[in-house]
Amino acid sequence: MSQRNFLYGLFFAAFFVSAQDKGGFNPHGTPPAPQDQKSGYRAITDGQQQIMSGTLAKIPDNTSVSMKGNIIKQSGKQHYLLRDEQGTVMLHIADALWKGQEVKPDDLVAVHGTLQRSAGRMLVQVTAIQRL
Repeated sequence: MSQRNFLYGLFFAAFFVSAQDKGGFNPHGTPPAPQDQKSGYRAITDGQQQIMSGTLAKIPDNTSVSMKGNIIKQSGKQHYLLRDEQGTVMLHIADALWKGQEVKPDDLVAVHGTLQRSAGRMLVQVTAIQRL
């Protein structure tokens, strides 16, 4: 009987540890106003120029982009709204990309991905996300 209890305890402990490692967006938190967003060097070392949401309209489809801002809300299973100092853009972030990171609206993040256009709407297909 005690061996069975031990195995149940081990199973539940493993389940809760794996659930905590998932990461993702946590809607609890208040994003800063656009003019108050943090700026400056925060360990983005890929050398790619950071793009603001206001300039995305001028960039061709399927262009690689790097952006910095706050994810302010989730709007779908893998769709999120990123706000920077110039505006907002929709992101598509696959669950595997979170890599255990938990991101709240008041956390500054860097995202790297590809700009996609469809029916007059823009979306960044994210390939990497980093909490700064």
